[in-house]
Amino acid sequence: MGWSTIRECAVVAEELSIPGISLTGGEPTLRTDLGAIIVELQDLYSGHICLTTNGYALSELYHTVNKPLHTINLSICTLSDALWKSYQNVSPEKALDAVHYIPALHKNLNVVITNDNYREIDNIISFCISSSMSLDIMFELKKYDEIDRVMQKFVLDCFLKYGSPIIQFGSTPSLTINIDSTCSVSIKHPMLTSLVKWELCHNCVYASNCFERVCSVRVYPDETVTPCLNHTIVATGKHLVDKIRNAYQILGQVTVTNISVSSLMNGLV
Repeated sequence: MGWSTIRECAVVAEELSIPGISLTGGEPTLRTDLGAIIVELQDLYSGHICLTTNGYALSELYHTVNKPLHTINLSICTLSDALWKSYQNVSPEKALDAVHYIPALHKNLNVVITNDNYREIDNIISFCISSSMSLDIMFELKKYDEIDRVMQKFVLDCFLKYGSPIIQFGSTPSLTINIDSTCSVSIKHPMLTSLVKWELCHNCVYASNCFERVCSVRVYPDETVTPCLNHTIVATGKHLVDKIRNAYQILGQVTVTNISVSSLMNGLV
């Protein structure tokens, strides 16, 4: 994404009172100018700025970013030295060390549950609590078979040892246990995601088989703007501000399914 588009995103977000900008990828730390981008966004925009990264070159931000980000979301697959190379070429130890030194109001670990790593979830939760980091336990966006349900039950049993969860609504709903003021542990799952439905989803022919749902309006390097993760709908407009405004209008109204925590957990297993 070019600098002119990055600046315009910040100006438009400020103008439209959009509450947060998230820097994602691909992997954003592959950009050698990421630190300068963050500093400029912080000058132009008063809302929350979040960074989602696997930590590949996160340490390069040490000497550039002085004003805290709102949130750093670190995506890793495991804490195990024997496993991480099977998923990504980033040492979790190196990535976690880098997160420690980058200023941010909130530091969050994202872990997608797989058949390889689900047994270490208790260790990951304990690590996050001791490190004052929050944890998002994510399940893949797909249909589930019996093996997946065994994994889900194992993870849910570990999760429930840490307290009583609440359903936390937002752009992406979750089952959340608030440990203390610095740490919460959340489960994100397609069943939870489907509790929040935008008007856009009701009118979509792909909705019945869609696990992605809507969680953000996204701007791409070519200035394509879409409110839909599946890219089935693209916002139109002559200028970027028109496209972004149109994307939010396309979303329409949101409806939230009323469900109890116990019913929801029964559905997960």
